[in-house]
Amino acid sequence: MVNKNPKRSPKRRNRTRANRKGHLQQQVQQQYSDAVDDYQKGDFASAAEKIDALIKVLPPAVNLLHLRGMIDFGLQKFPSALRYFRQGLALEPNNSVLSELIGTSLLEMGEYQEAINAFRRSLLGNSRNPGALNSLGVALVQHGELAKAEESYRNSLIFRPDDIKTRLNLASLLMKRENFVAAIEVYDALIADDSTLLEAYQALGECHMSSRNWRAALKTANAAMDAGIRDAEIMTLKGFSLGALLKFGDAEAALQEALTLEPGRSSSKIALSILYFYQEKWPQAWAHYEARWTSPPFFNRPFNQPAWSGEDLSGKQLLLWGEQGVGDEIMFASQLTDLLKRGARITFEMEPRLVPLFERSFPVIECVGREDNPPQALQTHPFDFQIATGSLGQFLRTKEADFGDGRAYLKADRHHVNLLKNRYNPTATKKVVGLAWYSSDGRGLTKSIPLDSLKPLAQFTDIQFVDLQYGDTADSRQAFEQATDCQIIHDQAIDQMASIDDFAAQIAAMDLVISISNTTVHIAGALGVPTWIMLPAAPMQRWLFKRSDSPWYASVELFRQRKEDDWPYVIGQVCARLGTL
Repeated sequence: MVNKNPKRSPKRRNRTRANRKGHLQQQVQQQYSDAVDDYQKGDFASAAEKIDALIKVLPPAVNLLHLRGMIDFGLQKFPSALRYFRQGLALEPNNSVLSELIGTSLLEMGEYQEAINAFRRSLLGNSRNPGALNSLGVALVQHGELAKAEESYRNSLIFRPDDIKTRLNLASLLMKRENFVAAIEVYDALIADDSTLLEAYQALGECHMSSRNWRAALKTANAAMDAGIRDAEIMTLKGFSLGALLKFGDAEAALQEALTLEPGRSSSKIALSILYFYQEKWPQAWAHYEARWTSPPFFNRPFNQPAWSGEDLSGKQLLLWGEQGVGDEIMFASQLTDLLKRGARITFEMEPRLVPLFERSFPVIECVGREDNPPQALQTHPFDFQIATGSLGQFLRTKEADFGDGRAYLKADRHHVNLLKNRYNPTATKKVVGLAWYSSDGRGLTKSIPLDSLKPLAQFTDIQFVDLQYGDTADSRQAFEQATDCQIIHDQAIDQMASIDDFAAQIAAMDLVISISNTTVHIAGALGVPTWIMLPAAPMQRWLFKRSDSPWYASVELFRQRKEDDWPYVIGQVCARLGTL
């Protein structure tokens, strides 16, 4: 019997619905595939548009949220990416991939503890994931958990032993932990695997520089060049190591080549400035020294007043601001008298601990303690000019005659000085000599010496030694005194880290200061106290080269190594001079 009803049968209607549903699913799958293609091609905007359209009409789905988060991650919209990844994880709590992506997003946002937690959660689902283990190591380094970070990197390398990124991360961490031998082994192995791996040469060179092995640093640079690498950082490494080895001509040529490869490279310019300071080529040295502003840890202060460029200062208001360490601020402040002679009315922003000392020494100058964020009054005051103290030299110290006679310019509290003189030498029968031997700054290893190296000084029984060294010196002093039967006075009432004014009075109470290059010698030189500085073969540039005096301070005498690590020679020269006093 024929069905004459024009309506479709139920069977046909179901088939039609199925066809439509299948067609819709094909459209969804095609749009998703197109979004993936756009993402892989880097067309994030188009990919986001397609996925957002799907998210609006479809039930929440892990794959859509995953891809949407990846798109925002590619756009460096890390908080947004994190939100999508977390939505996906809420749907699938055991998804280790999403947990890893959450950790990666948090790592980019600087949320290191949360990142660590996320990576560990990811590893619960897949403990053999080398990528998550490497990323966990990165987060642990940022969080200061270096031992755990090393363990995480090494675990990652168990499952992915040839991964260059993880090996570089491990070596960098070993450097950070000052395990230079182990770091060098990793870098050497990387270079053995790939003689053109620029990153390994760069990091290995840095490692040798950090461990003061200038010859090994030079060898690394030459090996990179032999492998056909022409790179500004490698040439800078070569130039710096040659300079440290006192081969100035070759060093300058290497640094100039680095600047040919990369004209604006600040590290190359700063290295050149060191060479020029050594050779007392003052205009070139100061010009290249200005490159420090584009290289951490140097940071300009947020002052918008016009920068001083040598203009007439008669009756002008000048905002001067200190930079770098306390010793640098003091040394550069030797130019204050020049500025005052030019008629400047000076406001000097400085390390807060210097304020009492400078207010006493320069009563006509307004001294302001530096804060992390300068007070609004300084930022908005209509100063005619502003300048950093380290930039003054390009206008005020272009030849040696500009330094004048290097006379003292700081004044300690005279009453306090007299009290300390009586405390250290009540019978006035001995010379009082202050000692300092250690520095913790970036070149501290290069210029520091152990106190027991100064044992030859103990032969001078007519000298009372006084501890001018910061930090806890009890153990080293006790060992020195037991070995030599020579006492070094340690004054508990003086804390140079808390009060530089008290420390200046202590230094001014000395008949002589014997020290490595540190803040102590700058204070002593600025006070006019006779000061002997023990220097490595390649010292800080401020002490120049091949001279026993300093244009910065008339009271300073320099005792230099003849070659690397030749401290016995320096101490022998100091003893010889003490014998003539």
